[in-house]
Amino acid sequence: MFRYSGTNFDKEKMASSESLPLDFSVLNIKPSPIEELTAMGRPGSESHKEVSRLNLERRELITESYEQMKKGSVKNCLAVFVRMFAENPHYKNIWPQFRGIPDSSLISSDQLKNHAKVYFGGLNNIIESMNAGDETEFRNMIRRMARSHAKFAVRKSHINAMLPEFIAVLKVCGVPITEEIKDAWYTLFDVIGNLLSPIPVI
Repeated sequence: MFRYSGTNFDKEKMASSESLPLDFSVLNIKPSPIEELTAMGRPGSESHKEVSRLNLERRELITESYEQMKKGSVKNCLAVFVRMFAENPHYKNIWPQFRGIPDSSLISSDQLKNHAKVYFGGLNNIIESMNAGDETEFRNMIRRMARSHAKFAVRKSHINAMLPEFIAVLKVCGVPITEEIKDAWYTLFDVIGNLLSPIPVI
């Protein structure tokens, strides 16, 4: 069983024990030309409406708070996964590279450290794209992430499940967790969740 001695955090938005975490590593997946056209997000489209929720104030709060987390680079992203596995040891079965590793060895494994590096890189890409001034490319990135998660039957509740762990690490990094900061990060995660492609019910 995993153990983590960190600060307490708000579990109000924590999903059920079957929830999956948000995984930024999929940002390297390239869309097909048709997917690129679909993701353009013309005014009035679903992606355009969702991304427009990330107004200037929320973007500034996300960027400023992330700067604190970024100082610890991969170490802080690793802490997010450590907290997640401490609360939900069965989550390791989501990733094939973790399944054969004993619980007691996972948090110090090279596989988890490498995954945290990919997560950190993807998170940087999101923040940079959000502030780059190219809204079309930002919408494309968010939509690519949502569509790639949908391929694995990930639902909105799964996307939101990682939020308490992420907020907790922000707090450990010295970020004052105000309602405005929680709202800003919740909105980013919620936008991604809302853009998940519908999963047909059989």
